[in-house]
Amino acid sequence: MMASFSVRIALLFLVFCLIGLQAADGQAGGDICGGVPDPFACPTNCVQEDLVCGADGVTYSCGCDDAACNGARVVKRGACDASNAGSDSVRG
Repeated sequence: MMASFSVRIALLFLVFCLIGLQAADGQAGGDICGGVPDPFACPTNCVQEDLVCGADGVTYSCGCDDAACNGARVVKRGACDASNAGSDSVRG
């Protein structure tokens, strides 16, 4: 009986640790595009606009590959807000 209780407590602790790690990763500012860019995508030649906002405050018009080619982590899909726009607000 006591061993079963200890196992349950250990599993519960493990679950909370994993949830905490996941939350910390999200707060660390993970790239919403979630991955390594295609090495053959640079420079980007897009035919359809796909706006993404980089952590640098720049709106990239050719999507995730465009931001990655410029070394920017993507923080949201769509244009950057005027309040966080950098000096070069649209690239692409």
